[in-house]
Amino acid sequence: MRKIAPLLILSLLAGCAGYQAPKQSESQSTLNIDGEASLTAATNWMVYDNPCQQKTEKSGSVAVTGNVLGRHKQVLIRAGEPVYLIADTKSSTSVTPVNNQAVVKIGSCAIAMRFTPEAGKTYDTKLAADQCSITLLEHQSGKAPAGARILPKAEWGQASAVCKAQ
Repeated sequence: MRKIAPLLILSLLAGCAGYQAPKQSESQSTLNIDGEASLTAATNWMVYDNPCQQKTEKSGSVAVTGNVLGRHKQVLIRAGEPVYLIADTKSSTSVTPVNNQAVVKIGSCAIAMRFTPEAGKTYDTKLAADQCSITLLEHQSGKAPAGARILPKAEWGQASAVCKAQ
């Protein structure tokens, strides 16, 4: 099991790059992340300013959570414009011995939510126990932000119909 965690971390970190936190002069919100996961899972939390996950200075990985990396993170995100919050979890689903080596099967689940953060507000997001769904609540009120919604796979990601049409 100890050898599995580094593999998961490396697979998630491969996609990390590009995101620049908002400057103090920019409108911003705080995102509290609770990335609870199983012992052999890690989640890459990403924020994009576009549904196609095209990297810009306003887009990219904001945190990686897991039992090895810590499950609680706090990041600053831009406010006043729609963002796509994506949680991409990788976990080992089985380990099989083959020729004196361990073959690890990696499962993956990604989910996206679109919302428009308001300046100065704090949002709490949590990975569910199934590692394939998330919740997002405004910290003060305990309610979902107005207009926030989970996106079907056809509406986000580079392979989506939305992005292929561009």
